[in-house]
Parts: sequence; structure tokens; C-alpha cells
Amino acid sequence: MTKLLRFAFRSRFTLMFLVVLAMTFPGRLDGQDQRRHPPDRVPPKRSSQIQDGFGLNSDLPRDPSLPWNRWWWTRMFDAGFKWIRIGQYENSSDPTSWDWVEQKRGVYAVAPEVDDYVASLVENGVHIQVQLMYGNPMYTSPAGRLPDSILPAPGSFHNPDRSLYSIFWPPTTPEQIAAFSKYVRWTVNHFHGRIRYYALWNEQDIDYWNPEANPEDYGRLLKAFIKAVKETDPEAKVITEARLTPGAILPSVPWTPASAPPGSMSTPTTPTRPTDRI
Repeated sequence: MTKLLRFAFRSRFTLMFLVVLAMTFPGRLDGQDQRRHPPDRVPPKRSSQIQDGFGLNSDLPRDPSLPWNRWWWTRMFDAGFKWIRIGQYENSSDPTSWDWVEQKRGVYAVAPEVDDYVASLVENGVHIQVQLMYGNPMYTSPAGRLPDSILPAPGSFHNPDRSLYSIFWPPTTPEQIAAFSKYVRWTVNHFHGRIRYYALWNEQDIDYWNPEANPEDYGRLLKAFIKAVKETDPEAKVITEARLTPGAILPSVPWTPASAPPGSMSTPTTPTRPTDRI
């Protein structure tokens, strides 16, 4: 009787083991070699879960049309964007631009909410490229008398704008370039450890550069820009030639994307995801 009970117990245990094995490895017990099929749906990943992903250009939140509590800002993280380019509000300047950072001669500051925006990007694993631009009427205006303080124009203005106090008058003289470099140094130092990618200007081949595109003037400004960025943060990357039309401003420039100035990164069109090669 005891031997019969032991046999029954072992048979039941063996049967249960085979059932579990068959459920765990379906198709293997019957000798079939079933291939794994790709899933019908890939669960979405947030920005912080992605190692290398796509990028986008975005304004910073701004009331009343782009408030912080709108979903579009956090949806970037939910959509898994890994790169972002900031620095321009529609076709005007943004709070990181020269006319916002230096509103009184020699005094530099960014609004506290700008640091909040940047912090939210960093905390969600997004790499940031910021465009440093445009002119500042206290220095670059062609008017005979320059103001000692300014207020940034509302985001409704648009290029072309060749009025006396337009921000699209670029720094071209040594004094203007020196003033622009001070703004660059302050900004790079302020965002040190949070932003590593800096671009000079935006689409300088069209009406963002008054009175018209000038590659020689842009090249001189770029040389000073690279020096200011690299001396302030040696680990930072400089991005150049974010132009609208490929080749539109390059014929007079003595470098190509393969031989850009030392410390810079050349891009043929407006960039969304810079590489980390330089």
C-alpha cells in the first residue's frame, strides 16, 4: 500500500511539473522551433529612458499664449524627445537672447522661471541647445544716440525689421562684438553644467541679419563667439551655420562643414540634434 501511494504521489508530481514546463516553454516540448515575433505594440518611453533620440525646436513657455501649465511642455518628455533647441520665440527673441539678458547696460540676468524651464529639461533627460542671439539696441542700433536701458519687444514682431532699434542689427564693430561676447560669457557661465550646446544666431542668411546676409561679418562674430564659449566652458560645444537655405551664405566663407573653425560644429541647416564629435 505504501509503495502504491508513493508511486501515485510521484506520478502526480511529475504530471504537474510537465504542465508547468509546457506553459513556461510552449512549443519546445513538442519539438517545434517557434520563432519569437516582434510585439504588436511597443510601450512608449519617456525622454529619461532614451539614450539617443530625436529633437525639436521649441519656444519657452510664455504667458498668455504659451503658459507653463499647458500640456505641450510636459508632452515633450512623454513623447521621448531627447534634444531641444531653445532661444527663439516664433520669429523674435526669447528670454535667453541678448536683449532679454542685458536690459540695462552692463547688468545681466535671466528670469527665475527660465532656470525652472531649463531644470525641468535637464531633470527629464533632455539635452539642450540654446541659440545665443540677436543684437541689442543699446549697442547695435544704427541710431545716433543709444539708450542705456531697453525693454524686450513683444513676441508679435517679425523679420524683416530694419527699424532703428531692431534686434536684427548684428554686432559687427569691435566694440559691439566685445559687448556681445560679454553676454555670451555670462550666459554660458550661468548655465554651466546644465547646457553644453551653444549656437550662434539663427538663419543669418535671411532677414535675421541686417541689412543683408554678410558671411564675412558672421565669420568675425563666430570667431569671437567660439573663444567666449570655450574659455568659459571648455567642455561646451559650439554650433554654427544654422541657416535656412543650404549654401546660401557659404560661398564667401573660407570653411566647409568638414573644416569648420576649431571648437565649432558645422550644420548645413537649422539643427535639431547635434552630435558630440567635436
